[in-house]
Amino acid sequence: MSRSIPAHALLLLLAAAVLRGQAPAPPSGTSLEVQVAHPMSFGGLLIGAAGGRITLTEDGVLVPDGPGVLPGSLPPAREARFVLTGPPLAAFSISVLPAAPILTGPKGGTLRMSELRCSLPNLQGSFDAAGRAELRLGGRLDIPANAGPGPYVSGPLSIQLMVPSAPGERTFHKTFVISAFLRAPLLLSNTGPMDFGSLLPGSQAGYFEILADGGHRSATPGGPSLVSGSPRPATFTIQGPEGTCYHIQLPDRILLAGPGAPIPVEAFTCSTPLAGSMPTGGVNFGVGARLLVQGDQTPGAYRGLFLVAVIYQ
Repeated sequence: MSRSIPAHALLLLLAAAVLRGQAPAPPSGTSLEVQVAHPMSFGGLLIGAAGGRITLTEDGVLVPDGPGVLPGSLPPAREARFVLTGPPLAAFSISVLPAAPILTGPKGGTLRMSELRCSLPNLQGSFDAAGRAELRLGGRLDIPANAGPGPYVSGPLSIQLMVPSAPGERTFHKTFVISAFLRAPLLLSNTGPMDFGSLLPGSQAGYFEILADGGHRSATPGGPSLVSGSPRPATFTIQGPEGTCYHIQLPDRILLAGPGAPIPVEAFTCSTPLAGSMPTGGVNFGVGARLLVQGDQTPGAYRGLFLVAVIYQ
């Protein structure tokens, strides 16, 4: 037997269904937290005797303030990066103490960070809808004259997150450190050019090679031969603090310019291992290479430049 439902009862049932569909989701967590994604490091810095300043931006870029302090290669520089958690969409502010941290290094030497840089305007921001925010910090490092090389590390710094609208605890503290590694510059000097002497093209294209230790040879049968002169490798000297680890970087290929077609120079070699540790008195080494001479190469003088670099390991 069918049964009808009064109109007013039907309206009440529909209203109840609508109300159930619009019930709010359970509230999200509102606890505060600061996670250190990575601490601040000025990386490896090359320092002169007069010292100077260098700035690490909040994007992790080193900007020298004059020639006294320059970015090195290793270790890399990184801004401090933090992940903040709190009530969704809530406003917050942060503070960092001490405001001018001191980094301590070998034999009690000290560096001072005189300026703090922050990715948030006025050290204030808001959490996103998921209750998260990112904070990046950089700063300016002052390096005094005659600062000793080696690692420098600050004492613990405190970053404080403050959320006035948080229902529970309204502040959260987290510690992090700042580091830098000072290096005295390595000095690379060219003490002699590479000279292939006077060559006579052969019946076919071929290589003439200068060895890094001072020898030379015509590396291709029927190729170029030495007519006169004294072929010799380029010579270099590296000076720097004893024990400094370094790596010598040679070019892959260059071209010599002259009255005819450019002559390629390639397969550069070094008389000492490319990687090493600085001994007392520095390092002397030679650089050799091979020259490709065509059988119909136009006579004349050919010259070119090549770059040898020394980098820190």
